[in-house]
Amino acid sequence: MIKQSSFIGIVLLVFVLRVLIAIYLPLGNDEVYYLLYARFPSYHYYDHPLMIGWFLKLFSFNLLWENNLGYRLFAIVLSIPTVFFIYKSMVVISNQSAAQIAVLLFLSSIYNFVIAGVFVMPDAPMLFFWTLSLYLAILTFFDRNKIGQVEEKYFIPLCFALGLTCLSKFHGIFLIFGILGFIFFYRRSFLKSWTFWEGIVILILFSFPIIYWNYNNDWVQFDFYSNRVPEALNFKFSGIGKELIGQIAYTNPFVYFFIITFAILKYRKIKRINTKAFLLWTSLPFIFAVFFVALFKETLPHWSGPSYVSLIMLSSLVADGVAAQWKLISWIRLSLFSVVIISILGFTLINFYPGTLGNKKDSDKYGTGDFTLDMYGWNSIGNKIRDKIDERHLNNLVMVSDNWFPAAHIDQYICREAKIPLFVLGEITSTHHYNWVNQARGGWQSADSALTIVPSNYFRDPAISFKNYYSKVDKIDLIPQYRNGELVRYFHLYLLSGVVKK
Repeated sequence: MIKQSSFIGIVLLVFVLRVLIAIYLPLGNDEVYYLLYARFPSYHYYDHPLMIGWFLKLFSFNLLWENNLGYRLFAIVLSIPTVFFIYKSMVVISNQSAAQIAVLLFLSSIYNFVIAGVFVMPDAPMLFFWTLSLYLAILTFFDRNKIGQVEEKYFIPLCFALGLTCLSKFHGIFLIFGILGFIFFYRRSFLKSWTFWEGIVILILFSFPIIYWNYNNDWVQFDFYSNRVPEALNFKFSGIGKELIGQIAYTNPFVYFFIITFAILKYRKIKRINTKAFLLWTSLPFIFAVFFVALFKETLPHWSGPSYVSLIMLSSLVADGVAAQWKLISWIRLSLFSVVIISILGFTLINFYPGTLGNKKDSDKYGTGDFTLDMYGWNSIGNKIRDKIDERHLNNLVMVSDNWFPAAHIDQYICREAKIPLFVLGEITSTHHYNWVNQARGGWQSADSALTIVPSNYFRDPAISFKNYYSKVDKIDLIPQYRNGELVRYFHLYLLSGVVKK
């Protein structure tokens, strides 16, 4: 077992690294978009339920603390009890040694370390409530004084935690189904208890804000998510390959192969049938569901990220019983070291790589394909673009965009500072929650003239994008941006005029 002082030191070091990343890493596309959830609070949003918006408001003191750390603070703070829930869960089903292994492997996952541990993403509150739900479920079903029975006093709090998981991100529904599946096959007598059905009623009540919001908005969110479900059996086996590579990368290859080794290959060397079944029921269904969707649609590898928590716990339980201590310590060191190195390399690449990793041939599309530009240099380029707008005395015009990204970056770093209202025009599949933000800003009314900014790495011809709104498009400036002395992309500034009458 690792010395307790060393274990606590590693956990604290991870916390410090998260704070440093939060301060110095610029905000990404999704992050600036989710700031809208706090600026325009609601009981539900187009892309996700309410938790991220309200946690963001709470921990930034109602957006009085407006900087990278202030925005990301809720994710960092929530990551602390998340570690506690995993540790305590493992102590209940195994021992302190296995708990230490599980926590350190959990912290070594790129998904847990950064995406759900630092970024302004719904994954942060989801993972907090997900791990709380696992802890309460383990207390419910694995009380050492009631082997094979149910400690009912924890079940109602468990249902509240599961409901809050779903109000953080819809993916929580898979954890609910996993726990219900475990109950049906391994604690079936509990189905006769009033407590079980009281819990089901509580879970149904948590769906009310989601259902009510969609009822009032023509069920648009159901249309959005139905587009992620296959309409026809047009198999794309490459999709599973891409998803698998993504899951390995986001989990951390060392952690992923630790899971393969101990949670799968050496699975049978530890008996504990009920415990293993519970951890598999709360992990595999969601992972398999994402792989199934990947056969037909584009998927994102972080979707199944929380499911790997149970697999990390299972592999730690098995490894603690069958592997030599020195091997485990070496594996943990490699996992932790790799996630730190990856974080440093990612930070360096985003901030200091000379020029672009993307297209360099076409000035209109310069930088296309460079994923690092989603986070690079928006604060500095925002100042330059505002100066250009001021020089031309155009800051009395509205700004328009045709897509939620890069609209959210333009909104955050250019329009807010210049007090220029931004509207995103087009179909809801492109505007997303800007459809409601537009209304909060007074609703779009055709202005005689408008500005639009098009970064070359996301170039879309405004003459096409806004053909239903304006007939005349004039490029009035081309603003270059540099990284480490090399050209990285251009920002096209256009004046739109000639209102199209409908």
